[in-house]
Amino acid sequence: MILVSGSVAPGSDPFEKVRGFLSENPLYFCILLIAIGIFFLAAAIGNWGWIFRGRGYNTNKIDGISNIYGRGAARVLFGIFGVLIILGGAIWLILR
Repeated sequence: MILVSGSVAPGSDPFEKVRGFLSENPLYFCILLIAIGIFFLAAAIGNWGWIFRGRGYNTNKIDGISNIYGRGAARVLFGIFGVLIILGGAIWLILR
């Protein structure tokens, strides 16, 4: 099978099985959201250097925000995102 650069062969999407599994089992999607939120919150509280190390000025990434606005601002923003993701997963879990 020959692929053109940047294209995926029909029916071979690597995330197709994951999407199918999560759509069939919405409880696992809620648990995944809560786990990602906990990871974000733990990273902000633990001041994990490999996440907040400012290596560039790309504000689309957390290390760019850390470099421009400071590590404290990036940690607060990351912690807020973590709490929002946890709340979103919990609300989805309650309302499903």
